[in-house]
Amino acid sequence: MTTPTDTPLSPTTDAATPVVTPPPSSNAGIARAALIIGTGNVASRVLGLAREVALTRYFGAGGMVSAYTVASFVPQMLYDLIIGGMVSSALVPVFSEYAERGKKELGRLASDVLTLTLIATALLASLLMLFAPQVAYLLGGDLPPEYLATTIGLLRLMAPATIFLGLSGVTTAILYALRRFTLPAFVVAVYNATLVLTIVLSGGQNIVWAAIGLVLGAIAQVALQWPGLRDLPLRVRVDLHDPALKRIILLYLPMLLGIAAAQIGAIVDRRLASGVNESAIAWMRYATTLQQFPQGLVSTAVSMAALPALARQVNDLPLFRRTLGFALRIVLLLVIPMAVGLFLLATPVVATLFEHGKFTPEDTLATARALRLYMIGLPFAAIDLPLVYAFYARGDTQPGRLSSVWPLTSPSRFVDSYG
Repeated sequence: MTTPTDTPLSPTTDAATPVVTPPPSSNAGIARAALIIGTGNVASRVLGLAREVALTRYFGAGGMVSAYTVASFVPQMLYDLIIGGMVSSALVPVFSEYAERGKKELGRLASDVLTLTLIATALLASLLMLFAPQVAYLLGGDLPPEYLATTIGLLRLMAPATIFLGLSGVTTAILYALRRFTLPAFVVAVYNATLVLTIVLSGGQNIVWAAIGLVLGAIAQVALQWPGLRDLPLRVRVDLHDPALKRIILLYLPMLLGIAAAQIGAIVDRRLASGVNESAIAWMRYATTLQQFPQGLVSTAVSMAALPALARQVNDLPLFRRTLGFALRIVLLLVIPMAVGLFLLATPVVATLFEHGKFTPEDTLATARALRLYMIGLPFAAIDLPLVYAFYARGDTQPGRLSSVWPLTSPSRFVDSYG
């Protein structure tokens, strides 16, 4: 057993003061939270489009963007494996329970998780720097040699982002458990804004500046959210015998297979696309950005807003069902028109947003084809998220694991690879 240290991570206040007010069991409470998260998502998606516009203007859809896309995928993949899948399936439900007990209990558990996250992600970042050539070959081995070499350099440069993405994810989970939605809602917006500013201020001289912007954006995510934890008694400490840590791990382990399967599918995507055309990965990137706009704007916002309430309603099945049904109706009402519109207007939308600078008409047509395929599955993906989150709230991560494994075996996985 490791003895907790006394090194402070943040300022503290009275540890005996309760952290939360009574949980919002009404649909109005979820709607308000979804509005906050949705507003942040609007900002993040708009700035995400600005990020892609900056990339298309300065770098087009050529091999440099494909190399950057492969390299930037790796820190995100490591985050998803270590923290991302744990946020909704384990961290928010467990943190929400401990938030009811008071600041001292939540601060103790949060300190353990934050410290372990720092250790684990620092180790992963070091390994990524060491094995960058092997990782680059696994993901983009069919890229031309000059772009593969670029991928290796970018991987090493972006490896530290893994640390800050991990810390940001845990901080987001803590703030969601406290029902403090505003700061987490804007973390992606801050990330994208930092990346856009870095590219624009550099004048697009080199794709390396986009990699630097990614690392700075990850740091900015932590800096934005950290003030929200100022009233928690946080310390650098690791108590491996804490029963809450064991519970978090047990909740997350069933998800790990599904997340790993999803990441394997993404690796297959990029490897196959790298052999089709040096621009294929870039085309997929831009189409995915447009596909994620409605999904992030609606489905993610509603699901994350509903999760804390659902976690508190597991013993009241009628109320649980009403809350989930309300969330599903909001998602379908908004996502279906968006999917139809983007399917019908794929080519003009892509041309309007991206066809300038080094992005050619041929790039527009290829990106639009991929976007139409993505739109077919969008409504189903959108309702999947609140359903999976409902199981997370009940401590059942099996459905999330199965929903992640299925796409790996689906033919659409390989269709998407070719755009």
